[in-house]
Amino acid sequence: MHLAICKIQVLIAVTWQFNIVMGTGAATEGKLNLKHVGSDVLTPFEISNEENTTPERGRNGIAAVDEKLTLLDIGRGRKILNGTLIEEDLISQINRSGYNPVRHLRVIGDQDRQLIAKWKTPDLDTTLYVTVGYVVKYRLRKHLACSKNAENSEWHSLEVNATTTQVILNDLEDYASYNISVTPRTRHTGNGIERFGRSVSIIKRTLSSAPVANLQPGQSSKRSSPTTMVFHWNRVTCENQNGPNFTYVCALYKLLDGTHGELISEASVKEESYVVTNLEPCTSYRFEVIPRSREDTAHTEDILVQTPPAPFGLVRDLSLSPDDESGNVMVVWQPPLHTSCSVIGYSLTTTLQRQQACPHKLGPFEETTTRINGTSHVINMLPYATYMVSVSTHGENEELTGPAFIEVLTTPKKAPASSPAVSFDSLSSTVTSLVFTWEPVPCEDVNGAFIQYAYTLQRTGSDVLIDEGNIRDQSENRISFEGLNPCTNYTFRIRVENELFQGNFTTVQGETKLAVPGEDLNFLLRTEPTCVTHTACLLATWQTPAANSCPITSHVISLYQLDGDNCTETYKLIASSTVLNSERRQVFRGLEHNSLYRATLVVSNSAGMVEKEFQERTTEAAPTGSPQHVAVRRPIRRTRVSVSWEEPVCGLRNGKIVQYSYVLRQGEMVVQTGVTHNKWHHFTNLRGGTMYSFTVNASTALGTGPNWVSEYDEHLFFMTRW
Repeated sequence: MHLAICKIQVLIAVTWQFNIVMGTGAATEGKLNLKHVGSDVLTPFEISNEENTTPERGRNGIAAVDEKLTLLDIGRGRKILNGTLIEEDLISQINRSGYNPVRHLRVIGDQDRQLIAKWKTPDLDTTLYVTVGYVVKYRLRKHLACSKNAENSEWHSLEVNATTTQVILNDLEDYASYNISVTPRTRHTGNGIERFGRSVSIIKRTLSSAPVANLQPGQSSKRSSPTTMVFHWNRVTCENQNGPNFTYVCALYKLLDGTHGELISEASVKEESYVVTNLEPCTSYRFEVIPRSREDTAHTEDILVQTPPAPFGLVRDLSLSPDDESGNVMVVWQPPLHTSCSVIGYSLTTTLQRQQACPHKLGPFEETTTRINGTSHVINMLPYATYMVSVSTHGENEELTGPAFIEVLTTPKKAPASSPAVSFDSLSSTVTSLVFTWEPVPCEDVNGAFIQYAYTLQRTGSDVLIDEGNIRDQSENRISFEGLNPCTNYTFRIRVENELFQGNFTTVQGETKLAVPGEDLNFLLRTEPTCVTHTACLLATWQTPAANSCPITSHVISLYQLDGDNCTETYKLIASSTVLNSERRQVFRGLEHNSLYRATLVVSNSAGMVEKEFQERTTEAAPTGSPQHVAVRRPIRRTRVSVSWEEPVCGLRNGKIVQYSYVLRQGEMVVQTGVTHNKWHHFTNLRGGTMYSFTVNASTALGTGPNWVSEYDEHLFFMTRW
């Protein structure tokens, strides 16, 4: 805006000078009708100062004239007051001729790049002016596909005669809006002065059409890969889009026979690039791109491309299926979605990471790589072990491998693969004990978490278990058994057990060492009640000790007499003999009664001998001898006599004398009989001077012996005193 000093000359020859704020725009001369504020009387004024400019229509305007006048833009029919445009139909207020606009201006656009402006002649209310022509102006207002107005577009002008009421505007931009104005040009019939009437303008857009493009599509090698293609092309400016809803229609075809293709991907995009994924390496494709505005499309531009060889792709769906019985693991996978042109097979690598039963072992462990042509393979793996299995593609060059698909598997538990290597420790064993040792089962063979060693001990050939138990210390490798029979063969079995399965027994036999025959012979010597002779008999019995099954080589039994009739000491061998190993008794006959005997039994084997002895007294019997030393003592009194005697001689007593039986006779008449435990007896109330006879015998618990017998008679005779 700038401040100008303008002179406005009133037609009635009155001239005022006003301070006028002018707007920017093209410098033109015009005629204005001025009216006082508050008055409806229009007074025509003419701008005569060449420096004065009229406002650009529709943009800026004269702000005020001394705050008392309102300037009316006749051409636009707008009131400018305090810098604000206020729309107002003032045409009815303009009653001066020569300024009327054309009527019924309209613009038709039914062909590409063309608009037709049509109007009717203005209404002139006087004959002083005639229409001599029209000035038609137009300029590009905006490409409708662009976001900004065409600010720097130029006005184009056409002049036509008064008889022409339409103008065809050609070579316009498609899908653009234009400002079109028609201004009548009139001439004063009197003085011939021409002037312009008020302009009428209108905005109209052209039709949309196919975009104008030179895409020159190409491929971005930096962003592309064997399975991804990135296409780009030249941008179609908004001025060339020529319609709404502009997009790029992209399509990618996989070439099957060099020309024909299978549609792989299709999409509409707004940017100048298109990305297609999941392509096949080493494959030919045709890419097409078509600019489109609403229904109008430009010509198709295409490009032939080929995906490069891919780095070896990642296999899919790797699965591991162990078989509990065989210990094999089935490895199955699917090929990569996109394989390289040079892929010829797969590399299957198995790495033992850890044997679960051997946590102390940290590796490194075995790693095995196998080349496979198919998509499955069977691997034999250790039970209860953790493996890492990886599968990758590979090419002809062994160094060229793809990324590995990795899975980790812990194989199932199984029965232990081996049993303890057991042995009999004969050096540590004794007569009554056995010692067995074994090599611990390697943790690799336990095939599960170690639980225990299970063992049994039994006599060889017998199903009866002598001992059984468990050992939970895996490092233990020795066991001893006490209290066993000497010279006996035993069977020891041992196996390893994990938490699910039991291994097989390992069996070994061991024999306790040889021993002299055991002390438990149960050797006995006793009288033989069935002895039918008049002499005594003894029966010796024994048995093979239960705790000693070592082979007996001989049994020697001897009998010694230690006394006779329990009254004389002696030591003499009565009998000695070797009996068969199968015999377990010996009868000694013809022995003396009531005599002490000692029997000895010597049992021998290859380790030595044991001697057992037993003493036994033979049974009693009736004495075989009579009392001895029978004597009569006659006291002073004639009616009393004392008789004494001694036991039968040693060897004839045959036992303990328990009593004596006596008989006193006078002639044939028994005077007195009796039994006494004493070795004497007193007789009283006898007749003096009378001859008596006396006899006595001894008795044991088993019978009575013979009567005493002298060398002259079997009776003792004596006479009492007179």
